[in-house]
Amino acid sequence: MKGCGSPVCHRARVKFSVKCMIHFFNYQGTRGLMLCSILLCFIAILVATVGMKCTTCLAEEPQQKGKVALTGGIIFIISGLLALVGTSWYGNRIAKDFYNPFTPTNSRFEFGSALYVGWGAACLIIIGGGFLCCNCSSGGSGKSPRYPPSRSAGQPDKDYV
Repeated sequence: MKGCGSPVCHRARVKFSVKCMIHFFNYQGTRGLMLCSILLCFIAILVATVGMKCTTCLAEEPQQKGKVALTGGIIFIISGLLALVGTSWYGNRIAKDFYNPFTPTNSRFEFGSALYVGWGAACLIIIGGGFLCCNCSSGGSGKSPRYPPSRSAGQPDKDYV
């Protein structure tokens, strides 16, 4: 007669407990990545706002303003990568549990709309950070472009429209 105090039952409880702890750490890791992504995104918004051409912060130094905006774009890209890793990690966990034959049917999850929103948001953040980096990384010296003089400026009698 084997009761709940037997070693066989205790081993089953330990295995279940370890499996629950693994899931707990996976979910906590995903939450941590998403929170870091949100915080970095907030910091990137602040940094990019300081580096925008329409703000008066660092108005005397246009090169520094461009570098600050570039830094904001890089932080956006890092934030998007963190969100992408966190969402993909959670999606991988769902896929593994769904195709695992030992997972009970009532505890299997499918991809929901939150995963698709997470992937879409991460991609948009990465694309936006890339656009910000491309726009602010102009290697020019800050001078206005030189245009050739118009040909009709020297000959006032031949001014055609």
